[in-house]
Amino acid sequence: MAPVTTAPVAYSGFTAAWWVPVAAVGLVSAGSEVVAWHVKQTGAGLLYADRDEFARHLRFLADAPAEAARTAAGGRAYVLENYRWDAVLDRVEAALDAWTTAPGCAS
Repeated sequence: MAPVTTAPVAYSGFTAAWWVPVAAVGLVSAGSEVVAWHVKQTGAGLLYADRDEFARHLRFLADAPAEAARTAAGGRAYVLENYRWDAVLDRVEAALDAWTTAPGCAS
């Protein structure tokens, strides 16, 4: 089975630490809007609303190791593509340029 990480709190922010060190499946509280958004974007995790759903997802991951591995690999690829330092800094620089450039002026 692929490693599984979990975010059991409803007020958690996104953390690349879940997916980057190992290809892990994120098992995430559906109440965490930020992390849930990333899971929905990538399909690289499972959302749960209560302990019964949490248990069903764990059983699914244990019973479907190939699917768990595909899910985990997708999460790792998403983070490596979108949250490497160079990618993040490029987006920050572009946002700052857009924010500090007067309309109609070249940067």
